[in-house]
Amino acid sequence: MIIDVLDNAEAYVSLQGSLKNAFAFLRRTDLDSLPTGRHEIDGDKMYATISRGNGKGLVDAKLECHRKYIDIHCVLSGIDVIGVKALRACHFPIGEYNAEKDILFFSDMSESRINLAPGTFMMLYPEDAHAPLSGTEEVTKVVIKVLVSLWLPHYTGACI
Repeated sequence: MIIDVLDNAEAYVSLQGSLKNAFAFLRRTDLDSLPTGRHEIDGDKMYATISRGNGKGLVDAKLECHRKYIDIHCVLSGIDVIGVKALRACHFPIGEYNAEKDILFFSDMSESRINLAPGTFMMLYPEDAHAPLSGTEEVTKVVIKVLVSLWLPHYTGACI
């Protein structure tokens, strides 16, 4: 997991050039005017989803993990409270992994919470279980999905 401000994004681009397009998208000046939903960056290799709405609260926001994608969460307005817990410490899956949606939920509670404010981003890997929208405030945010193989070509870990 990485938490940082967008002003420092170049440090991550220098580590992995494929992130250049992700951070360029996050720096667009028209993000607030883009419609809710999916926006292509590089087909299924990298895309963004814009969402607007109220948080679910601590009880209703469920921990989740992904196998195929790394998430980059970036808040445009409001504060997104994101619960986190190491995947290896999650013991109570809800159902089976959904390969089509690349998601598995857990009933475990988060161990800690991060308040993600506008101008910051949080990069979450498959081993980072996370519960976005754990607050109750209205939030507008972008989540960029980066195919794991773009960032970590030899990655062997995965969401269970």
